[in-house]
Amino acid sequence: MNLQSFLCHGYPGDPMWVKLNLSPSLTSLVSLSLVNVHLKDQDLHNLLLGCCSLEKLLLNSCEGLLNLEVSSLSLEFLETMSCTCKTFQVEAMNLRSFIRHGYPRDLLYVMAILEILRGSN
Repeated sequence: MNLQSFLCHGYPGDPMWVKLNLSPSLTSLVSLSLVNVHLKDQDLHNLLLGCCSLEKLLLNSCEGLLNLEVSSLSLEFLETMSCTCKTFQVEAMNLRSFIRHGYPRDLLYVMAILEILRGSN
C-alpha cells in the first residue's frame, strides 16, 4: 500500500475508539491526523513504529493518551490540540515545528520543549 496521508476523524463529545495495528504496512505515510479519537499510548506507539516516512503528525482532541512518546527520524511537524497528554517525550532530530494548543498542565511540558531545543543544537 502506498498511502501517503491518513485522516481519522471522530465526532466531538463521542470520540471514536481507535485500535490500529497497521505497522509496518504504512512505510510511505507522510502525514497522519487523528481528530476526536480515543486511543492508548501503546496503540499510538505501535502505529508510529510502522510510519518510517512520517513528516507531519497532528493529534487533535485525542482522549486516552497520557504520556505521549514520539521517536522519529523523519518527523518535521508535531501539533497537539486539546489532548489528555500529561507528559511529552519527543525524540525527532529533524523536528522543525512543535505546536501545543491549550494550557500546559505542569512543568513537564516546558521540559519537553527544552529537550527538543537542546536536541536541535
